[in-house]
Amino acid sequence: MNRSLILLAIGFTTAFIPPLNAQDIPVVPAVEARRDLPTPTVVAQPPRLDPTEVNQALSPRSAPAAAPTTTSGNGPMVVTMEPGVNQILAVAINHLNRIVTPFESPDVTTTSSGTTVEVRDNVVYLGTTADEPVTLFITEKESEAVALNLTLIPRRIPSREITLRLTKSDESSVQRVSQRAKAWEESNPYLTTIESLLRTIALQQIPPGYTMASTVNAVLPRCRQFGLDITFGEQFIVGHNFIVHIGRATNNHHSAIEFYEDACGDWDIAAVAAFPNHALSPGQSTEVYVVQKRNYEEVVTVERASLIDQRGVNE
Repeated sequence: MNRSLILLAIGFTTAFIPPLNAQDIPVVPAVEARRDLPTPTVVAQPPRLDPTEVNQALSPRSAPAAAPTTTSGNGPMVVTMEPGVNQILAVAINHLNRIVTPFESPDVTTTSSGTTVEVRDNVVYLGTTADEPVTLFITEKESEAVALNLTLIPRRIPSREITLRLTKSDESSVQRVSQRAKAWEESNPYLTTIESLLRTIALQQIPPGYTMASTVNAVLPRCRQFGLDITFGEQFIVGHNFIVHIGRATNNHHSAIEFYEDACGDWDIAAVAAFPNHALSPGQSTEVYVVQKRNYEEVVTVERASLIDQRGVNE
């Protein structure tokens, strides 16, 4: 059989296949068709909500009442301050704020732009037109014994009154008036005043107009002497022109050591003394008094050219 006869046979067979219609499809009963199918799972339908109930559920009035929040308020505020600890408070922008200080003559230091400050008695009136925080330090005039550090955040609220108070331990360190100390310091010659100051402190007394302070805005003295452990920072006595640092020197060496005042010398130091002991046995301690000049500014000297050739002199 050649290729033409094969093609003719295929065409003949295909042409005579009778068409399949719907009457020729076998009918299967429904019970037999569902016999091997898994049992369907019934899914519960969510309950239908009434439109009125839906509106009530979405209404803001149906939400639970929020807990009241503490805001910056309009009433006066009393703040207990600690020297060296920054307090962040809200003040009114574009309005005048009143700050009542624990000082008799407060002095305000700030570099914030757009801020106006006016001092009346012990009250500071402050206004700001800027959105940036206002940082400031408040001290007693002519005294750096205690400094109150504030960061004021401008808010669009009415003007505020803030009262600043000190703890009882810090109230004694506030220097009320330094004019009395100034008069006592200037009543005698300079050296006589220094001697009287050291003698009074050694007798555990306080000179007229001076104040005990627990902290000062000043650099602590640095005393360097082999065998002695000298520490400061526990007691200060503040006057008008001087701050007296009262420290402790302890002999940690195995032999006796004599205290040298030059070990505590510096450009801003007026005098140094030790009492009651000047020579310390091993383990023995004594008080050290360092008189520091307040508001000291180092004098800058201008060098001049020498009229003598140093090389010729050395030769």
